[in-house]
Amino acid sequence: MRLKSSFCLRTVKPSSVTSDKVQYIINLTKISYEFPIKRQKGLIARYNYCQLFTMQALCVAVVVIAVFDIVSGTTNLPDQKFVWGKWSTWSERVGECSVSCGGGSQTVVRTRKCQGGLICKPINAGIRIYTQACNTDSCSVDGGWSAWGEWTDNDGEECSVYCGGGKVRQSRERSCDNPEPQNGGADCEGESVEKRIANCNTQGCGDYCPDRQVKFFPHPTNRGRYYQCGNYIAYLMKCPKGLVWDDSIWTCNFDN
Repeated sequence: MRLKSSFCLRTVKPSSVTSDKVQYIINLTKISYEFPIKRQKGLIARYNYCQLFTMQALCVAVVVIAVFDIVSGTTNLPDQKFVWGKWSTWSERVGECSVSCGGGSQTVVRTRKCQGGLICKPINAGIRIYTQACNTDSCSVDGGWSAWGEWTDNDGEECSVYCGGGKVRQSRERSCDNPEPQNGGADCEGESVEKRIANCNTQGCGDYCPDRQVKFFPHPTNRGRYYQCGNYIAYLMKCPKGLVWDDSIWTCNFDN
């Protein structure tokens, strides 16, 4: 149970304790004395602990200890000639940041010394500990390749034959966006385009290219190209620039 502060103030005065000593004890219970102590034999530590806690029961304990110390003569009354000390400037020690980038925290410990006296005001003000943000810059991200795209015929390229097995030049691409390089991160290593020569139209020609017969037939979509059979293979052929295939005369001719 929490005890009211008035309980401390109603402490019974021992017959061996003078009024000035009682006032000294009352000042302790009120946690408000403003004068120093010449010799306390551990009473400073007891007073500081009382100041740090708000439970009045602890204050009562400190008062009881102070009464016994004063009655026994081990604690002197305040020395009116005492001079308070002065705090030195702060020194600071900063701990390691919790992360190397992206925003972390670190502990900062600031300390100072009481110089020129036994006690400095305010009491217990020689150390401060707090945390602060650190390494708040965004982390760098190295680039990564996406998956390869499908193989496609190069622009303007098509299989070298209509049937019988030919070749075609193809390529496929990938992008450096998985992820993209960020905040100074490294680019992807390697090539973004891959090339190959692939087999194509490997099916037999059948009636398109009969055995030992010279045969021509037009390209299904490009008038400037045609196919010529030879050795059971229909080879892709191209007309000279400005000419188109004329299937009626099996040759390239001017476009009418």
